[in-house]
Amino acid sequence: MHPVFWVRGDLYNRIFAVQTVDHEPRVDYAVWNHLFAALPKEYKLPDSTVLAYVINE
Repeated sequence: MHPVFWVRGDLYNRIFAVQTVDHEPRVDYAVWNHLFAALPKEYKLPDSTVLAYVINE
């Protein structure tokens, strides 16, 4: 397992449809970078396609 390097969650605000500033959440830098590498460039959370599907079910 890699050593954990904690960074502020704000660093990853770009994937959220509604961006907020919150200095409390800390995320594992290596894990989040791994996740980011797998996401399409314009991906946003919540995923509107998935959300629309869930709401309509």
